[in-house]
Amino acid sequence: MSEPLKPFSWYKSLVESRARREAGCFLVEGERAIRQIAGLRPEAITEFLSIEPPPPGLDRYPVRMVTEKQLRSVSNTSTPQGIIAVVALPAETFTDSLPAETGGRLLLLEDIQDPGNIGTLVRTAAAFGYTGIVMSGKCADPFSPKCVQSAAGSVLSIWIRRSGNYIAMARELRERGYRLVAA
Repeated sequence: MSEPLKPFSWYKSLVESRARREAGCFLVEGERAIRQIAGLRPEAITEFLSIEPPPPGLDRYPVRMVTEKQLRSVSNTSTPQGIIAVVALPAETFTDSLPAETGGRLLLLEDIQDPGNIGTLVRTAAAFGYTGIVMSGKCADPFSPKCVQSAAGSVLSIWIRRSGNYIAMARELRERGYRLVAA
């Protein structure tokens, strides 16, 4: 037996950080960004909202067919691209612990509150081969609609930690041999 359909208010609520964390998911709009997520972490996609059947390669996921009006009511953009993915939040994002394997180059962000800037920094860090980002708890939520849109599908390509204990995390990185450079 299939799972009952969620009310549209549930999808709309994902614009709020608290609702995203409670639901354990966020929304990604547009085929290009969705394909990037599917290529990096295909298991993270749980379903689609779409006005048409999903394109080849994305047709293996559950889809909820919707009208343009319904899609617009869930979308964060003024002109929705026809498909929205519901994607599982990485559970470890909002923890105070670093991953065991942190990788080579990391970015530390302190109190950057503009979601578009956070998304751009995530996208840029991923493009330049950074493996992770540590954010202060006052930074914008990296899974907010504006961040996800600005990150252009790269939001799951690197690990992210958003925590009020980011200074302790930076100390731990120094203890692991990282050199910290501030700008």
